[in-house]
Amino acid sequence: MSEPDLFPIPVQLFQMTGPPAFTVLDAHGSEVGASGPANAGPESMVYAPPESLQELRTHLLRCLPRTAGNQLVAAPLRAWLLHASLTFEVEALVADLPVPRNGRGLAEITRALGREGASWAASGKAPSYRHRRLVEQAFSLVSHAVNSALYATTIAAASGLDDYETLQGVALAAVFADLALQEPIERSRIDRATIVMRRCGVPSVGGIAGVLARYAHWDGTGTPRLGGSAIPLEGRCAAIACDYDLLAEGGPGGESCTPYEALSEMARRIGWYDPVLLRLFLQLVAKMVVVPDAAPSRASA
Repeated sequence: MSEPDLFPIPVQLFQMTGPPAFTVLDAHGSEVGASGPANAGPESMVYAPPESLQELRTHLLRCLPRTAGNQLVAAPLRAWLLHASLTFEVEALVADLPVPRNGRGLAEITRALGREGASWAASGKAPSYRHRRLVEQAFSLVSHAVNSALYATTIAAASGLDDYETLQGVALAAVFADLALQEPIERSRIDRATIVMRRCGVPSVGGIAGVLARYAHWDGTGTPRLGGSAIPLEGRCAAIACDYDLLAEGGPGGESCTPYEALSEMARRIGWYDPVLLRLFLQLVAKMVVVPDAAPSRASA
């Protein structure tokens, strides 16, 4: 079956949370129970049709409080939940631009991401996920914001930060930082991104500070003219995460490249990034798994 509007879901999700109140299908398009097809293994998938996506989005948000940072839940399932939930909320945000609706769902998922990041910091084992490649052939603001938020949170957690509210601010800064890439100058991009963030009503001083400092350089030559540790941590993490994903995925109108090529280009930008955080990120990228994890995509089964 090749149905681009079907949304793949690990069977494990419903085995953990109980049956959903919406339709799920098997790979052949037949309706199945939440336990999946007969003889379904732990890595089996079921699929939500288009009419179930809003209910799935609500279901995922309800799951987050008991799964984020919960070491009793399998790490791949927690990763899928965070990625899927964040993708849904960012899709809604981007669809509503330039006047977004209430960002309550986005606040909830980034709070959960903060708790997950705090558990990474506490264990000393920040993950090295290689997030999905774009299903689309062209650059996507949605996937860029999602990947950047996950990368930025991982960087902050790898540095030892275990305060979930600060980690939430890191994630929010990376989500909003590049929403106005169509603007020709950095100052305009910053202004538009902060306006969108405030209109969403997302209560994060750190997140706003990170957006404002997205283009600040470690050596003080960026926008604004901050340098070194005077740049908020949220901005330092967002700069590395956003720039890496822009390079790796090609950015608007650009060409994608390998992780090595993206990091090599960043290394040539002398004085742009916090050297300690950049070194941590390089180590994380070097450990990333080669195959994409079980992430949400509107792809064929």
